[in-house]
Amino acid sequence: MANISPEICKRVDDVLKSTMGVMSQWNEIQQILLDSGLAYQQKCTPDLFLCHPLNRGGTGINPFSMHQKGCTIIAAGADMQQLGGSVAIEISSEEATKKTQVDFNMKMAMDSGNLLAMPSGKERYLTCAKGHTTQFCKAIVACCKTSQPSIAGPSGHLGSHLLRDKELSKMIHEGWQWTIVKHVVVEQWPSIPSIIESAGNSSNSTYEVQNEVQLMSSIVLAQKSKPLEELQYTKTAVELCHGGSLQAYAKHVGKFVQFYGGKVS
Repeated sequence: MANISPEICKRVDDVLKSTMGVMSQWNEIQQILLDSGLAYQQKCTPDLFLCHPLNRGGTGINPFSMHQKGCTIIAAGADMQQLGGSVAIEISSEEATKKTQVDFNMKMAMDSGNLLAMPSGKERYLTCAKGHTTQFCKAIVACCKTSQPSIAGPSGHLGSHLLRDKELSKMIHEGWQWTIVKHVVVEQWPSIPSIIESAGNSSNSTYEVQNEVQLMSSIVLAQKSKPLEELQYTKTAVELCHGGSLQAYAKHVGKFVQFYGGKVS
């Protein structure tokens, strides 16, 4: 168990037990962690990040949503001011846990069909907020294939042709400000990554509008490697829904995939 003082444990526990909204919870917890040295702020480049295994209920980065978000960034023009609230957690120092975290990202990249960049081995942190933007930056550097024709180069891949946007180039090569949470915090409070993600999604005004087809694609990708008896389409659909009007009938989209989506392979 993490070596955190009883006083800090009580303060964080009190916030977690409160009825305040998730954004208010995270804002209070973040300040406690920063004040106590359990979190710190620094400028980091995208190549230092993987995705936290609890992201999106354990499904990680959806590559199609990531490329769509990247397409939105390219169309509007990159803006560093939109990256406030970037939060990540240190990769564990415990070898078995670290291996699980890296393997999760390795499998996610392999399953994406070259839409996501493979881990390089130099990563130090796991994103809980701004993960899609970070992975898009990594995909540009890795010249990954893209599902968005409007941002593809002649070969159908991302690449240096997108770096005509000077702000995007700066994001990739110089990085931006992050709040980094020490890995011992998650040992003490395993729910913290999910709270950070929920708070980040709630405050992200540029978050892409998700339609039914995108949700269906997310469900299929999430269920791809699960045994048939473990498929939970409605539960997965609700977890992967970004909100908005689609949230009211997300479970029915899950049912549609279950009955008409064909065999997941």
